[in-house]
Amino acid sequence: MFASKSGAYLSDVGVNIADSTGRTLLDIACDGPWFLAKLPAGDYQIVATFAGNAVRQHVSVGAERLKTVDFRWASE
Repeated sequence: MFASKSGAYLSDVGVNIADSTGRTLLDIACDGPWFLAKLPAGDYQIVATFAGNAVRQHVSVGAERLKTVDFRWASE
């Protein structure tokens, strides 16, 4: 989910997902505030970029294979 810290949803966010070895698995532009990806269990580095500002998060996907990750940027 992509939003400003004030709560407004954001679009046009660049998303890069890399596996634990640093290999890029996905590099796209997301049109809306919600992005879904089906990934096998493992560790991932996700970088979301909005208006030139990148936010990085490490995500571990386990057996539950369902994670919600919020990316938030300071309001402009």
